[in-house]
Amino acid sequence: MIETTSCDCVNLAYANGVHQPGDRYRIALYTDEAELGRTTKKYTPEGEAVGKGYDAGGWPLLGRRAVLVDGVACVTFDDVRKKQCTLEASGAMIYNASKNNAALVVLSFGSPYRATNGDFEINFPAPTPNAAVITIG
Repeated sequence: MIETTSCDCVNLAYANGVHQPGDRYRIALYTDEAELGRTTKKYTPEGEAVGKGYDAGGWPLLGRRAVLVDGVACVTFDDVRKKQCTLEASGAMIYNASKNNAALVVLSFGSPYRATNGDFEINFPAPTPNAAVITIG
């Protein structure tokens, strides 16, 4: 099961200055067989999606931005769009490859998302305290 949540360790790590703007953030895709949630500590290949246009470990995330929304610090990234993919994923994990692959956020897509020799796109919403990739506070 994939549970949409910030991982337990992320807020404390941000407060301690562990995760920095210049770090290498990635997004890994997972099938519905993955067991990911609040207690996930780091990237794992177990249950990871496999397919054309996708390599183990996922894709780099670019455009990291931190903003303050209604007194809550939020972190988000640019949308990800990969062309000519053939794969299926039910969720994703954002992790920091610069910090021992530390898990930050687990995202459930609600149902499997498929691409057959087409675009696979992950859109991040405009940050709000209830709809941000990462919230601190």
